[in-house]
Amino acid sequence: MYFFFCVYILLTMLDIKNSDNIDSKIHKDVNGNYFILNKLHKINLNIKNDVSKKKILGCCKMTNKYRIIWSENDNFYFSEYNEEGKEIKKLTIMTKNLLKKQEILFGQDLNGDGFIGELPKSMSVNNRQNIDINKNNINTNKNNISTNKINIATNKTNIDFNKQNITVNRKNIFTNKDNININKKNISSNKNNIDINRGNIATNKNNISTNKNNISTNKNNISTNKNNIAKNEKQIEINLEKNWNDYCKNKKKCLRNREKIDHILERLQILEKKFKK
Repeated sequence: MYFFFCVYILLTMLDIKNSDNIDSKIHKDVNGNYFILNKLHKINLNIKNDVSKKKILGCCKMTNKYRIIWSENDNFYFSEYNEEGKEIKKLTIMTKNLLKKQEILFGQDLNGDGFIGELPKSMSVNNRQNIDINKNNINTNKNNISTNKINIATNKTNIDFNKQNITVNRKNIFTNKDNININKKNISSNKNNIDINRGNIATNKNNISTNKNNISTNKNNISTNKNNIAKNEKQIEINLEKNWNDYCKNKKKCLRNREKIDHILERLQILEKKFKK
């Protein structure tokens, strides 16, 4: 809002009266450059001095040139430009007497004292002082009005910004409420998980105790199995020795039986020969 207000001020045209009753108006574009519109003719001014802090009070079309009156604080200046906008008279400060002559030439009350030209001699010193005071008050009021306009524009911008912040804060409130509800659910879920974990811890303790008992039992079983293995190894040795002895006995028997069989076969062969004869 403040930006658009500043652009509006920059684009505002300064309509000034002139002594030749010619339609001459001075303007300031958004880039801070001044130009004169004389009827439909545009003249860009080549201003060589810094006038960024100065205010234009009047523009007068004279013979083949334009005269412009400027002010800054309580000082007054004038500069002149030809019909092509080229500066032919640089910015020059004016005395009070020269300023009054320019008021008559421009037909304007340039210093804001309520009179064009010299003040009437019939006016008292107090009246002159009052005029100066009123002039200062008018300038102060103008500055206050300008400041108030800027403050109003700034306040409007702040109001719009605050409205946006209120909208954002409302959304954040609703979001925070949702987050609070989610956190409550998470807390409840965490409590349940804690209870479950406690139960699991108790179960694990029981399992650890059971495993300890099983380990003790397994140790006893291992000891028993070792003893059984030792007994079995002895029994195997006994059985091996017994089996070896039985084998040797059976082998002897087999040898005896074989001798008997060989004897019988010999006799059968003899009998077979006899029978053939």
